[in-house]
Amino acid sequence: SQSRYGYYMAKRVVGAKMIVEADVFADGHDQWAAVLLYRHESDKKFTPVRMEELTNDRWRASFIPEKQGVYYYTLEAWLDHGLSWHHDTTRKINGAQQVAVELLMGAEMLASISKSATKTEKARLKEIIAIFKDENQYEEACQLAQSNEVHDFFVRYPDNRHIVTYKELKLYVDRPKALFSTWYELF
Repeated sequence: SQSRYGYYMAKRVVGAKMIVEADVFADGHDQWAAVLLYRHESDKKFTPVRMEELTNDRWRASFIPEKQGVYYYTLEAWLDHGLSWHHDTTRKINGAQQVAVELLMGAEMLASISKSATKTEKARLKEIIAIFKDENQYEEACQLAQSNEVHDFFVRYPDNRHIVTYKELKLYVDRPKALFSTWYELF
């Protein structure tokens, strides 16, 4: 039997924001990431929009349809090991725990990211990895591990090998004048 969700197309007019929300969760305390993918029927590739977590496992993203016709959209979510590492390591550092092993794990994760990074980013990642591995720079490594810079690397280069994809949904986009009625429709 077919689920009622997505049975009928959502409707918008050109230029009207389409907001998509979803509940994304699983057992445990690991960090999740999610993305909204959308495309016009004439496009071959989906455009990704990173979803933001609102509260209580609720996520949101939006896009503005620019052409009339049918749009296809779906959601993808994955357990984000890099963001989980960043979150857990930050909590341990703030709790005054030793994180030497975690720093080595972080160095391995950043090394795998560097394969996809730009030339400038690779150079910076190499510096961070060296600091994470150097026992004499433990304090600096702890500061870097908690930094937005390291967090942003994990956001830009997610480890989404174990991705879950929701079914494809449709959106019908009409011309802007479809919002307005003629006078005789008022009666």
